[in-house]
Order: sequence, then C-alpha cells, then structure tokens
Amino acid sequence: MKTDILVIAVNEIESRAICEAFQDATGKVPRPRSKGDRNYLNLGELNGTSVFMTICEMGSSRPGAAQQAVQDGINALNPSAIIGVGVAFGVNGKNRKVGDILVSRQLSLYEDTRVGTDQDGLQRTIARGDRAQASARLLNWLRTVQICRGKIDPPMQFGLMLSGEKLIDNRQFLGKLLEVEPEAIGGEMEGAGLYAACTTAKKDWIIIKSICDWADGKKGKKKRECQRLAARNAAQLLVFALENVPLPKRKSRIRRSLVPGWPFDEQTAKQRQSEVAKQLGLEVMREVKLPGDVKLTFMLIPHGEFVMGTQSLLELSKKNIILTPESELEQPAHRVMITRPFYLATTETTVAQFRSFADGKPYITEAEQQGFSIFPFPYSWRKLGGPPAALGLSPNRKFELLDYGWAKHLDASWRNTGSALRDNEPVVNVSWNDAMACCAWYSKILGYRFRLPTEAEWEYACRAGSNGLFYWGNSLQESHRFCNGADGALVKAINFQGEAFPGDTGILTVADVGSLRPNAWGLHDMIGNASEWCSDFFSSEKNYYRFKRTVNPQCMAGDRRIIRGGNWFRGPADCRCAARISRQPSGRSCLTGFRLVMEYMQPFDSSHDPKEEISGVYNLC
Repeated sequence: MKTDILVIAVNEIESRAICEAFQDATGKVPRPRSKGDRNYLNLGELNGTSVFMTICEMGSSRPGAAQQAVQDGINALNPSAIIGVGVAFGVNGKNRKVGDILVSRQLSLYEDTRVGTDQDGLQRTIARGDRAQASARLLNWLRTVQICRGKIDPPMQFGLMLSGEKLIDNRQFLGKLLEVEPEAIGGEMEGAGLYAACTTAKKDWIIIKSICDWADGKKGKKKRECQRLAARNAAQLLVFALENVPLPKRKSRIRRSLVPGWPFDEQTAKQRQSEVAKQLGLEVMREVKLPGDVKLTFMLIPHGEFVMGTQSLLELSKKNIILTPESELEQPAHRVMITRPFYLATTETTVAQFRSFADGKPYITEAEQQGFSIFPFPYSWRKLGGPPAALGLSPNRKFELLDYGWAKHLDASWRNTGSALRDNEPVVNVSWNDAMACCAWYSKILGYRFRLPTEAEWEYACRAGSNGLFYWGNSLQESHRFCNGADGALVKAINFQGEAFPGDTGILTVADVGSLRPNAWGLHDMIGNASEWCSDFFSSEKNYYRFKRTVNPQCMAGDRRIIRGGNWFRGPADCRCAARISRQPSGRSCLTGFRLVMEYMQPFDSSHDPKEEISGVYNLC
C-alpha cells in the first residue's frame, strides 16, 4: 500500500468535504483501508497522482494528533507529499472573506516564544520557534495552479501561517500574536505537527486551508455553515490542482558511496579475510579449547571501512518495514573505520561454552541470584493464562506480569529456561554483567584477551560487505535460509501477531547455533536466534551518530548497554544489520545472549585480574 499524496484532515466537516470533492472528480466512493493501528481512505487517482486521507485529532503533539498521524501515515504509505487540508482562521476581515483560501509559504510555531520585558518595563513576547519553509516543489505547483485558475473565486493567498496547540478565539490574544508575527495571513492547529513529522522523514509538505472565522469570539450561529464552506473550498482547490496541473514527481537523490570500495561481494569479503590473515601470519579460522573439552571457533575479521547505520528511514517504509521510535537512532548513515583486525566467534556463545565458565569459576548469574529472568508476554497470551504450549515450556512455569508485553519468568536462568536445554543452543537469560564476567574468566585462564564486540565492530562484521537491510541483501523471502527470526513457523504455531518474515524455517524458538547459512565472513546467526550484547553504552541522543567518532567508535558513557541482531521472537524491523536496542547491564531475557571477540595477539600478563581492562580501559578506540 503506497500513495503519492497523504491528505491530513481533522474533523468530520473537513473529511466529508474532502471525500465529496474527490468522489465528484473520480466518480468513485473513497475506500477505507487499514494498516497498523490507523485507518485510511483511498480517495483515488487524479491525473496520475494517487491520494489517501487520514483523520487526526485536533492539534499537533497530543496522542493521535497531527504529528503522530503523519508519522504513522509515512510509515504505512510512504507518500512523497503530505498536505493539510481544512479550515483556518483569518486575520484581515477587511481585505479577506470567509471561504478565501490560505496556502502556507511558511509556518510560525507560535508556542515557542520568550516572554520578556522591554525598556519601558512592559511585557514583550519574542518569537523563538521555527519559521518552517513549506516544500519548494509544492509551492511551485500551487503557484502554477493559482495562475491557471485566473480570477476564479475564492482567491488564493500565499503567506506566513500561525500554528500552535491553542484554539484561538479571542481578538486580544490574536493581536499579541500578530505583534510578534505581523506578516501572518491566518492560523490553525495542526501544521506544527505535520511539519515536525515531515522534516524528520524528509517529506514534502504544505498547508491548504480556507478561512472559516476571524478568531475574534464572534462565530455566532453561522459557525458550522462557515466551516462547511471553508472546508469545501479547500478540498475543491486540491482537486482542481490535481486535475489541471500535473504534480511534479520528486526526483530521487543520487547516492554515492561514502566509502570507496564498499559495499563488496562475498568473493571480495573472503579474499580480504585471506589477505589479512596472510599478512599477519594468522589463520582465517581459529579454534580455542575450553575446560571440559569444549571448543570456541573464531573467524578473522579484516580491518576496513564501511557505512554504519541507516541511510534513510524512507527506504525502510518502501520495503514495508514497520519502524519503531528507536529506528530514528540509526541515522544518519556515516563512515566508520575499523583499524585493527579481530577474531569474532562464528556463533553466539553456547550453553556448553558458558557452562565451562560458570562451573569452572564457579559463577552465579544475576538471574540465578535474583530468581527471575524476563520473557515476552503479549497481551493476547494473558487470556490463555500463559505462553502457548507450542513454545515447549513446562506447564508449571510461573510468570509475574509486567507492562508493555513482558513478564518476569520466575526461577528462570541460563540453566533453567523452562524447556529441555541443549548444549549447542545459544546461552540466554544472561546479563551484560554476566557476559563481561565470562570474558574476564576466559581471558585469565586461556591467555588471550576476550571481550564483547563494540557496536561498530558488530555491525561491520554482520554486514560483511553488504549495504542491504540484511547481510544477504534486502530480500525478505530469502530470510529463512539465513535467519531464525519470527516467521511463518511462529505465525502458524502460536498465531504470532507481530511483524514476521514471510518464509518458514520450521523453528519456533532458539535453534542450535550454526543451523542456518553464515554471512560472507563465515559468521552464523548474526541476525536472529538470540540477540547479542555489545560492549558500548547506549546514547539516546538523536544526533549521536552525527557527531560520534568515525575511527573505532565506542560510546563510553551512559546507563544502558547496546543489544544487536534481533532474535527468534522478532521480525524484519528488529533483525536488520542496523537495528539497535538497549537494556540495563543487569537486564536479561530469554531472547538475549552474547558473542565473543578474541584479540589475535598474545596478550597481557595473566598474573593480574584482567576484568578491569576488559570492562572499559582496554578497547579499540
């Protein structure tokens, strides 16, 4: 489901006027469609331009208001333009009349003001908000429409429109706003949210609204009559524009690689591995024996450069990837250099490998100490009284419900997952602190430095030269060959309601490591199966990627730690190479494990405890 234009309306009067105008033009009744949590109306196609409409709550930032509605619409329909259509207040009743059409050349977000004192000691209000410039493409289109309409009534006026959360119906208050913005031609309540959502998603936007009153407290008995007239005029102008002036298509931006020689194919990936191994006198694949005759297998990851993060959230929506608020934290895509090769485990750490540490040290995990781990618990399961039987949990398992679709799984730990434990499945129910303790113990007894990968190392190794959504490319249909994520098997078995891959691995929960095909560098399950802790702290700053270091980057401050890779209970959005989430370092769940890095050089003097070095002083930055 995709459209060229998404129209935003607020109330029944506006939406009815828009539907009637399009029905008159197309001869078709607008058809309702739904995607996600929102309904849309397919208004049809005019002059080769498809149009959908959605209705939002009044205002910009409250739940269900313009900003949320536009964000949802962009994710669901990927429009090239968003147009707010409806009614507005005017400011000049002498030169304008009810029904005249206002087009936003700019918006003044009047809520963001500074109230100060002038030199005479009187209150003075100073604008501090954005003066948001409407899309040049849409402005040019509507100015052309204005010329084509000639002197047809009602007239169109382009200019600065006021936008904020207040329903203004007081002449004195309006007068104060006009003292700050004397050029304003009118105002409304949804433009600020529309602008904010479109700016984040880099979408074209404009406001077309018609005057229904003068914000002076004198609407009177003709209020609804004036609103109907104004809504009809705005809707009919949009239809006239689409019928008579072709909307220019938005040109695709030519993207050039940020890194010469990247991306690269599987053959090149393996060639680089071999070349670096030869230069350093190392093996591409290396095995290390643990106590108890357990092995760790590593692949050499060559140094190099790549593009980290997500280039554009628009590309995700085009591929029907359902975005989350955390998706914004993947931007902007940026060049990163990894300057030293490293060995990365071919699989997630297994139960057998973790047992070698936990029994050998010995060590008690945080889940064992506190008597619980975390388990996903969608609201639909609450009616069942617990997880579906198909997941294979013992029937006597106990859960303590939490918010947001999670529950405490009582007595759960890495030893006690609730189902039969296999040596070769990934260890889960372990915290970041547990993983770091494991790294430190391995380092001490084996004489090599073990640690968790940095977030940049993880994504570099996961991609293995790919710039796709996944390390096998962008195809969702190929996922079952590489990824144990939420797919057709889970949908069939438990009526899984979340986003799912279209394929079917036949696997319902965690699989034995290495069950599916590896990436170009020989790494299995980098996406899916169990999520993986990284060493970095997590930054929630939206511009963090923009300003972070580009050489061996690592976030060294915060209170949460990065998790990468998705898992068996997550679909395409969370199982992408760039997807990132975070948890407290003591957090643990049945979905999360870890993967080890081993430094290739013979390391430190093992006579002292390496835990301090492993936990932060030593890193690749």
